[in-house]
Amino acid sequence: MTERSALLVYRDRIVPRSEAHFLRRQYIGFRCLAPVWIGCRKDVGLPDLRAEPIFLGRRGPAGVLDRLMFKQFGRIPPAPDLAMLRPRLIHAHFGRGGALALPIARALSLPLVVTFHGGDATKDRHYRRRLVPTIFQRRCEALQREAALIICVAEHIREALLARNFPAAKLKVIRYGVEPEAMAVLSGPRSDPICSSSAASSKKKGSGIFSTPCGLWRARVPQWIWSWSATDRWQRC
Repeated sequence: MTERSALLVYRDRIVPRSEAHFLRRQYIGFRCLAPVWIGCRKDVGLPDLRAEPIFLGRRGPAGVLDRLMFKQFGRIPPAPDLAMLRPRLIHAHFGRGGALALPIARALSLPLVVTFHGGDATKDRHYRRRLVPTIFQRRCEALQREAALIICVAEHIREALLARNFPAAKLKVIRYGVEPEAMAVLSGPRSDPICSSSAASSKKKGSGIFSTPCGLWRARVPQWIWSWSATDRWQRC
């Protein structure tokens, strides 16, 4: 097998625990490109990402200034040298991530792919005018023009971006998948009924509300299977 080319994956925080597994799943089927995670700060979900990221900026106080200049003004930090990786493209997660990655794509002459995951497309507060515009707001029009592809994880995300004047030709719906090995608990012939649900294990996503009727159904459905996307495990209730 030939050596895979580098794919830069930008996430400012690498990564919140709630994102680690569904972000990692984006790349498990890649054969020609090897994801190299880049960002500005470490978060608690990094061990679950199973990656060794590269953080932008020099060490020490100089790095703080590097990251500030990068975010606010698009100035590429002097370290690390991302060009040495010879990347083929850059993939940024969330709209703000796309705005932050835009200067890197320009500097390295890379195609930029951005994935919108939900609220970054649907919530008005990200697009509402304010006295001091956010980084995303300042660069949104440039992102619309310069992104090579904008991935929407669901059709309603695509519709939301169309309503915000994102170019239709660049919007492509690619839905989340699951890891085949995680489905092993469902393999083989079965005669007992199975119900399954894939949900983020967090109050914000409503899993607590859904777990209440689940408890009532357990008596009637003996083999309830629940997939917690936040823990990346198939669990039998």
